[in-house]
Amino acid sequence: DRLVALLRETPEVAAAIDGIRRTDNGAIIVARMSYEDSQAVRKELGASKDLILDHTIPLQLGGDNGRGNLKLVPKADWERYTPVENYLGMMLRDGDIEAKKAQQLIRDFKAGKITESEVYAAAE
Repeated sequence: DRLVALLRETPEVAAAIDGIRRTDNGAIIVARMSYEDSQAVRKELGASKDLILDHTIPLQLGGDNGRGNLKLVPKADWERYTPVENYLGMMLRDGDIEAKKAQQLIRDFKAGKITESEVYAAAE
């Protein structure tokens, strides 16, 4: 508690601490960015209505809201990613997979290196 109080004296650190929602099996889970921030990033990246702002490493797997973890993807891809992300998130919360492994699986899946079936098989 004393350490956290000291850390909160630095505005950048305080903002980071306040953004932490919980930890799950080695992953620090942060809060989703505001709608306004999301729209600003979409505009900055030149988004059209057909593109969704996606976290390469989802927040539920320990990803963050940094620009390096955000990209625009077609809605069909985003819809294909979501069940896999949710499955890995559930596995992480239940302690059935380590954060680093879940992150690598979703990274490989989104890059087209492995299939959805391969993610499920590797996560078990």
